[in-house]
Amino acid sequence: MKKLFHALDNHLEQWLLITFYLMIFLTIIMEVIQRFILSHSTSWGEEVARYAFIYFIWIAVSLCVKERVHLKIELITKVLDNRGKAILLLVGEIVTAIIIAGSIYLSLQPVLLSIEFHSVTDGLRVVKAIFLFAVPFGCTLVLFRVGQNIIKDIRSIINDTPAFEGNDIF
Repeated sequence: MKKLFHALDNHLEQWLLITFYLMIFLTIIMEVIQRFILSHSTSWGEEVARYAFIYFIWIAVSLCVKERVHLKIELITKVLDNRGKAILLLVGEIVTAIIIAGSIYLSLQPVLLSIEFHSVTDGLRVVKAIFLFAVPFGCTLVLFRVGQNIIKDIRSIINDTPAFEGNDIF
């Protein structure tokens, strides 16, 4: 069980990104073939690709936060010692956590409204809340990764060790 949690912690976003990327790729290829070779297209193909792309983006944001490859200004951190870098990163993560928590709260409102009024998508005719849930789902993943970074930063401050500044994802 511990190995499973470790694998999920290390690779969840990558697995989900590959899944959604394949979904987008295969759906678009199928739509192109149907439209230009068979002179026919589905009403749901574009919708599947669009909603898969929204999930893909939010999961990618979580991966970027986890690996700390999101946009940041490194000029100040270059001149700080270990503890100073960790404190600055910690402040940034706390601000991010506050913004993301607010985003989760605000993004749940459309999901709940969609459930309440039983709204469905135009092409697929499935519950729209499934697709609207992409934003709170992605923000929750981001908040989880921010929490992990906060723990790393606090450990760096306490132990006066180099702060985790991120890994390359490519």
